[in-house]
Amino acid sequence: MHSPRSLALSLALVLLPVAAQDDAQRASSEAAQREAWAHHQAHRYAQAVEGYRAAIARWPENHRALNNLAWLLLTAEDPSARSPQDALPLAERAVALAPDDAGILDTLATAHDALGHPLEAARLELRALRLAPEPATFAPALRDFARRALTTSPDPGTRPELIALALRGELELKPSAPRLRAALEELEGAAPLDALGHAVRAQLLSRLGGR
Repeated sequence: MHSPRSLALSLALVLLPVAAQDDAQRASSEAAQREAWAHHQAHRYAQAVEGYRAAIARWPENHRALNNLAWLLLTAEDPSARSPQDALPLAERAVALAPDDAGILDTLATAHDALGHPLEAARLELRALRLAPEPATFAPALRDFARRALTTSPDPGTRPELIALALRGELELKPSAPRLRAALEELEGAAPLDALGHAVRAQLLSRLGGR
């Protein structure tokens, strides 16, 4: 009869090769991703796509490869290399694996905007901005997605939220006092405000010295 300790040792010995294989696959995936990124940076898009797909095949949880491939399919300078429809599921998988990564959320937001969903894009970009060490990095996109949604959304009920989203992004860009006053007027004209709207209003008033 085997003791619990000997059984545990046997199990550990069985699992060691599995863990080593997993580590090797992960390392191989990371190497393929680095090579793909070099191609990406050099605008060799076909080679980059091939490399990213190889990285994902070797380690399906490589959220960086998923994100970078999605970003390439959204933003490649060569329009023939772009495919927002293919980028969206890749970005969704990356966010599922790394939900608190601001850059990956930004990629998913960009995919939604490219597919004509600017409201969803703005909501995702707000999450990215809140998580980012440097929120101003994502502020222009938040503003632009929300402004685009304001011109395309058929639902007037989303107007207060969209104005608040746009102004939340704009606040990170240090607007002038006249622009702050105009923003406050725009926001107050969009009542009733939700929690974000009230928070943005408080920020505007604070920047204006409570006036």
